[in-house]
Amino acid sequence: MMDNRERGSALYTIQLGSFVLNGQILLLLAFGLSGWAAMRGYLRKVPTEDDFGTIAFHAFVIWFLIWKGSPLLLDPVMTIKQPISLLYFDGGVTGRWMASMMTGLYVAYRVWRGSLSWKISAEVATVFLLGGATAFHVGLILFEPDIWLFHAGYATLASAILLSFVFAKQPITVKITVQRWQWFFIGLAFIWFLNPERVFAILSFSTQQAVSFAIGMVLSIFLVAISTAAKNEAKE
Repeated sequence: MMDNRERGSALYTIQLGSFVLNGQILLLLAFGLSGWAAMRGYLRKVPTEDDFGTIAFHAFVIWFLIWKGSPLLLDPVMTIKQPISLLYFDGGVTGRWMASMMTGLYVAYRVWRGSLSWKISAEVATVFLLGGATAFHVGLILFEPDIWLFHAGYATLASAILLSFVFAKQPITVKITVQRWQWFFIGLAFIWFLNPERVFAILSFSTQQAVSFAIGMVLSIFLVAISTAAKNEAKE
């Protein structure tokens, strides 16, 4: 049986008179709206007629419904006994991973089914996620003031990389998109030093830092491979 923390109880609330708002849902709505706005603004400079807005909207709804409904899979007995608990709980970290994987599959299917450009799709998805992450962590500053510096750093990193897409003077290539994610993950590993609540896993690094560094290094190797292949083609 999952306790409240495992079931992802709403830890953030906003009191408005006699109404109590679920802060976690408000943060997610801010993520979706900010990501959508960033994406729509970015699409003005991208030569495409594909309806990424509809795909993004459906993807967000799918993510939200799976995340909120994941207790039915993670703890079906308790959830069926107390169905009203779905209003207050979610699947926590496990539910977020489930929702993210299913949403990723949906987006990949729509891109493949619609014969959309994978390069532009990667750009648009990156802009959406960075825009959403910026708003999400700005909001978390209000709910977690004890670690406001970490959230401010996260939002600054995400917005800086987002702006590198928006104000890029050269066409965005796959290499550039991968490079931006490389910057993000390596930068995120350092941003985590600003979180005094991080739990050490390897030396003085937390699990999140170790994973961020690992992803950053993998992307670095991938970028070296791309550059090497391009040089070899140029010689031929």
